[in-house]
Amino acid sequence: MYLPTKTTPKGKLLLVTRDVDGGLGQHFVDLAEGMAARGWKVHCIRAERAEGHVTGHSARLDALPHVTVHTIPLARAIGPGDLRSYLEFRRIVERYGPFDIAHGHGAKGGVLVRLPCRGIGASVYTPHGFITVDPSISWHKKAIYGAIEGGLARFLTDAIVTVSTQEYQEALRLGAPSGACNMIPNGIARPTFLSRDRARIDIGLRPEHQVALFVGRFCHPKAPERFVSLVAALAPKCPDLRGVLIGGGELKLELVELAAALGVLDRILFFETAKASAYMQAADLLVVPSRYEGFPYAMLEALAAGLPIVTYDVGGALEVVKPGVNGFVIAQGNAGMLAIRTADILNRADLRAAMSTASREMFRAFSLRSMVDRTFAVYSSEIWREIHRQDETGASPSFCTQRSPVRTFTAAADQAPASVPSARGSWAPGRGAQHSPAPHCPNRRGARRLRPD
Repeated sequence: MYLPTKTTPKGKLLLVTRDVDGGLGQHFVDLAEGMAARGWKVHCIRAERAEGHVTGHSARLDALPHVTVHTIPLARAIGPGDLRSYLEFRRIVERYGPFDIAHGHGAKGGVLVRLPCRGIGASVYTPHGFITVDPSISWHKKAIYGAIEGGLARFLTDAIVTVSTQEYQEALRLGAPSGACNMIPNGIARPTFLSRDRARIDIGLRPEHQVALFVGRFCHPKAPERFVSLVAALAPKCPDLRGVLIGGGELKLELVELAAALGVLDRILFFETAKASAYMQAADLLVVPSRYEGFPYAMLEALAAGLPIVTYDVGGALEVVKPGVNGFVIAQGNAGMLAIRTADILNRADLRAAMSTASREMFRAFSLRSMVDRTFAVYSSEIWREIHRQDETGASPSFCTQRSPVRTFTAAADQAPASVPSARGSWAPGRGAQHSPAPHCPNRRGARRLRPD
């Protein structure tokens, strides 16, 4: 593992989120662990959990060495309780700060780190999926949410880290300054899989079954009801087809009722486990029917398992799937084409084998180290900007990072300050997010930070 030398900026990092579930939770915990390993002092704030409700990612976060975890009341919906959440957030910052970087994940975490709060040097935001790309919400809700996101991005945000090209483009559409935007795709360590036979036995599948797989929370953005409908559409032509849903959530009862109404309850298997990736090889392909995503980790796990992927055009789709090579990307909501492409893969062993090989090759582009290193470079670039601002204005330091007499980074991609823009911008295997840093960007503390040329 790469470790920085004493000349590399090592600061205090505050990571904030509501959920430590699913892909967002995995990203959050991986980032906390990676930054602590690079010598940063890491504090994390997450929502309080009901007694006995501890997810795998939440338990892993609590067990991380050299990471301090705080909890605050933080509801999913906007409400009067948010004021209490904000006051609790400020109390933690005042007691344990100041922090060089506050990085909010998800909508609630993003709002907290960007509200006025003494003791925060730079605010960074990762949306993990803008609700404004949800095709099912009304235009006036899109306008309201878009105005909020755009205002926060323009006036109260130092850097935005998006995880997919779709998310990057949506940030720009909402009004985020291009010089503040970065596109860093998710990355994972190679998962450990159960054998195909063992995984199928555990789930309740037979060797002859054709298996389509859904992985994720049973909630509106993930649209698991579309997966159940897909199985029903394919059932007459695929008698051995089984649809496996790995996950859990508030829509499970509705999914059972839908499967019964469509006459495919005997073809749908629900399987709940804290380690969904271990069972990937039980399937013949992964289906992603989501309405919107940031960048689903299930896609990366499917690549590692060698699964073809059929997905609607959501965040991460065109980074992970090369159409016709290791899967297909379908226009949002085109259920007929989703069924055709899924049947093509299930019924053609030669196509399935070729796509399986291609998925394993694609996986090499999504390493966990790369994700953490590039996020580290964004954090460090914000520190260099603050140092530059201090040099230009003679301002007293607002960051707690100790200035090194030699301003050099140890990693070639992280040279400072001239090559900081290499941490921003396009990512080669996907649709590159090309942009140029803006020369100046106002931040919420009233100063104007110089963006490197």
